[in-house]
Amino acid sequence: MIVRIKRYLFLYFRNLPYLPIRLVLLVDYLFLLLAFAAGFLIIYPPVPDAQLLRSVAIYGVPFLLILVGFMNWKKSFKGVIRHTTLQEVIQLTFIHFGSFLCFLPVYVILSNLPGVEPLGIAAFVLCTALSYSFLMAYRLLVKQLFWNNKIRRTRQMHVLLYGAGEIGISVYQLLLKDFGTRYINHGFIDDDPKKTGKYLMGVKIHSSGEALLHLMDTYPIEELIICTGQLLPAQLEAVYEACYARNVRVKRTPDLRYWKEGQFNVSDIQQIKMEELLGRESIDIDQGHLSGEFDGEVVLVTGAGGSIGSELCRQLAKYPLGKLVLLDQSESALYDIQQELRSIFPDLQIVPVLGDIKRKRLLRAVFRRETPKLVFHAAAYKHVPMLENYPLQAIENNVLGTRNLADLSLLHGVHKFIMVSTDKAVNPSNVMGATKRVAEKYVQSLSQQRGATQFITTRFGNVLGSNGSVIPLFRRQIEQGGPITVTHRDMVRYFMTIPEACRLVMEACKMGHGGEIFVFDMGKPVNIYELAEKMIVMAGKTPNVDMHVTITGLREGEKMYEELHSDLEYALPTHHPKIHIVSSEKADASWLASEIRGLEGLCRKEADEIALVRQLKVLVPEFISKASRFSTLDRTSAVVKG
Repeated sequence: MIVRIKRYLFLYFRNLPYLPIRLVLLVDYLFLLLAFAAGFLIIYPPVPDAQLLRSVAIYGVPFLLILVGFMNWKKSFKGVIRHTTLQEVIQLTFIHFGSFLCFLPVYVILSNLPGVEPLGIAAFVLCTALSYSFLMAYRLLVKQLFWNNKIRRTRQMHVLLYGAGEIGISVYQLLLKDFGTRYINHGFIDDDPKKTGKYLMGVKIHSSGEALLHLMDTYPIEELIICTGQLLPAQLEAVYEACYARNVRVKRTPDLRYWKEGQFNVSDIQQIKMEELLGRESIDIDQGHLSGEFDGEVVLVTGAGGSIGSELCRQLAKYPLGKLVLLDQSESALYDIQQELRSIFPDLQIVPVLGDIKRKRLLRAVFRRETPKLVFHAAAYKHVPMLENYPLQAIENNVLGTRNLADLSLLHGVHKFIMVSTDKAVNPSNVMGATKRVAEKYVQSLSQQRGATQFITTRFGNVLGSNGSVIPLFRRQIEQGGPITVTHRDMVRYFMTIPEACRLVMEACKMGHGGEIFVFDMGKPVNIYELAEKMIVMAGKTPNVDMHVTITGLREGEKMYEELHSDLEYALPTHHPKIHIVSSEKADASWLASEIRGLEGLCRKEADEIALVRQLKVLVPEFISKASRFSTLDRTSAVVKG
């Protein structure tokens, strides 16, 4: 029977959301009486006489009433015992110290009353101290029992925290309170040699480097949480590589502002982003000097709903523009960026235009009505395998659409026309790259003509997170359980972030005077196969054990590696060490215009794809198809030349 009652009480209190207030109040009063009785039993004889008992009652009643009054005033019994914090400790301290001070004048008055045997103040000091100790111990014991009960029912996670500063301390405190997982911290890692060897919250602080490797080799570490924002990209990559080799996930705490706003919890500790593992420092440009470039200007952005175009709009909208015209053929994408900008920049005049750059009549009306002075041309078809199958659409959009915009810009006196190009235009191996190279050539050719418009081109590699890029594809494949598909084990690509790409475009607008092609120093290229393996590790799985990486073979038109400029081009420095100008031979403007008209004629006739691609190869002699059915054109050309 007793066992059943004990089991019932255990289950009742274990599943009880919170202790009832009346129960907490009753326990507090019982501990108060216990402390009072214990204090006098310690000070006075075990068998007091009647006079002493009378004095104890005379002194004790006001003493207890004052203490109870303070407890009810501060409502100490309404706190959630399991979540006792420093605030509750301070509150109990105030209650006991304040009540004792209030009791002192009462004690003096009672001590001078006739017929009352004086009691020593030491007894009341001891009663106050015992009451404080009992109530505090009771709260801490309940808190500890609660957490122990919770922890026993959850899984374990072995971690290391990189950063022994304030953020590291806060993260560890947060992990200790997590209901879902019992986190076991095997050490803090910190680059400050003054901290090495010391202890923080009972956990030893280790240096990075060999000590980090030793900890991961000694303990079953599952996660390393970066709790500092001071790691350089090279340091971050080295840490990640060490973790990657041991299948340890790397996570990072969010921006410091979340801590200040009190919105941070364990779920906000996210996997490290691939953008942070480019192996180079972020290309940062002080853009304070750009304000005069855009003040009061009417700016047209094509492809405004795309990944590059939308970010360009966000950055441009920060300046005091006269008007921002958004052009895109995707209704949903255009609506989304329009609504976003209007909510953030309510005073900015925003004009959405739903239209296709292939429709010159529509573009002509837009230029007449809105009179843009700056044009950022980000609209393009860019997916290599798709365009390899649809060369007609690639030519119409990337070549003829660009020509429409460039011609109208020249006709309507646009100050600057900035075109967004790609490294796939360098020694192109596919239809997409070839069409972008033709567009580059045409834009450059217009800069040789007399007119007010300055034509500028920006060229960069793969953009992390852009629509159709490899990282979102890998994420989707991981979410679906794999496998991850890679076309070749040795394929490499240059990567940059969307903000970096847009900063280049805007900086080129300021720096350019017409005819330039601007490129970034993008660091070292990234191996795509290794990138896939890293993303699998980041997802908490082991590559080719839990999830496989499958080699599918090169797709049509795909290169093993990309280049930022060809052998016929060379890079010239600018005022920024990470930005270069590519110098290349300009095509003859009249010849180029004539050949593009020939290409346009083939499009109007809807000529077969062989004829279209053959004409592209005339316009871009360095266009050599790779892993494509159009490679026969290169072999035929070689035979004819031979």
